[in-house]
Amino acid sequence: MRAKERWRLLMSKDQDESIVWLMCHHLKGAIALMEVALKNELVEEKLLDEHLEDWESRSDSIWEQHMWFKFREAINRPDNVILFSPESRGPDT
Repeated sequence: MRAKERWRLLMSKDQDESIVWLMCHHLKGAIALMEVALKNELVEEKLLDEHLEDWESRSDSIWEQHMWFKFREAINRPDNVILFSPESRGPDT
């Protein structure tokens, strides 16, 4: 989507579209900020994990709890590892 289309969506009279746009861009921003902070060692991983765990434990819904869990999972996953489900990779030998 081009910037002009994004701007139109943000400024749309259709409130539903604007809310979806804001939600998606806030989540993308949070992901980008965490990636930059970790990649440039701007925050200690242990401290970040502790804070995210606290937010996860105070979640009001399973959706929110899962979101915080996924952020925590990203801290501990090496960049060069692709996680495949056991069903897709077959039996371990």
